[in-house]
Amino acid sequence: EDSAGDALPLTILRCANGVYSLDFVGPAWLLSGGTDGHVSLWDLADRRATLLWHAADDTVLTVLGLGNGRTCLTQSKGGLLRLWDVQKQEQQWEAKTDCCSFARTLVLSSSGSHLLDVEAGSCIVCSPLAEPHILGVFDCRATGRKCEMALGSSCAEPQNQAFVPGAESNSMGMCMAVRGLPALGPSYLAASYESTDTCVWDLRQPSEPVSPSIRVGTPASPAICAATVWRHIWVACADGSINKVRVHRNGSLRLL
Repeated sequence: EDSAGDALPLTILRCANGVYSLDFVGPAWLLSGGTDGHVSLWDLADRRATLLWHAADDTVLTVLGLGNGRTCLTQSKGGLLRLWDVQKQEQQWEAKTDCCSFARTLVLSSSGSHLLDVEAGSCIVCSPLAEPHILGVFDCRATGRKCEMALGSSCAEPQNQAFVPGAESNSMGMCMAVRGLPALGPSYLAASYESTDTCVWDLRQPSEPVSPSIRVGTPASPAICAATVWRHIWVACADGSINKVRVHRNGSLRLL
C-alpha cells in the first residue's frame, strides 16, 4: 500500500498559462480563470478544455459557475465584474469596481441555495470598490450598484503609520476577504480588512455593520484572507497566525 508521500494525482490538466481561479460546475466539469485573462471549461473525463474565451485583459481573480454551469461570473484584476453565457461565450452583464484589492468577489443567492442551483438573476454580487474599505453590492439584472457598505472607522486606534486616520488610505486599509455567513441567513456576510478589523454585514441593512467590528490581530501584521464555517470566522494574517472569531446569533463577534 502506497504511503501518502507516494500519492499521485488522478488527473492532470495542461494549461498554456498560469491558473488563478477554479470552480467545479458538475462532477465532470471544471471552470478555470487564467493569468492571461482566459476562462476555460474543462471536461475532466477527456482532460481537455472544450471551451475557451477571453474574459479579461488581465488576470481572472475569480470565476464562479451559476445555474448548473450555464452562466459564470468573472472578476478581473483590473476591477471588472462580468457575467457570461458559457456555451455562447457571450457577455450578459458588466460592472466596474476599480478595485485594487485581491479580495475575491462574493456571490450570494437570495434563497441561500448553492450557486449551481440558482440563476444569476436571483443572486447578489459583493465586491470591494476603488475606496477599498467600501463594499459594493450589485444586481446582475440592473446597471449600477444596488448599495454600498462602508465601515466608517476602525474599532481601535491604529498602531502604525499605514493606518493613521486622515492619511491617504483609510485606517482599516483594504478589504481583504468577503465571505458568506449562511448560518445567520442568506443576506449575511463577513468582511475582514488589512487592519484585521472584522465585522458582519446584513445586505438588508447596509448602512452599518450588524455589530461593531473587532480587531482580531495587529495592523503590523495585516489580514491576508479569511474563511467562514457555520458561525465561525478564521482570519489569516501576514505573520502566519490564524485567528478564530465566534459569531453569535445576533451578529456580535468574540475573539476565541
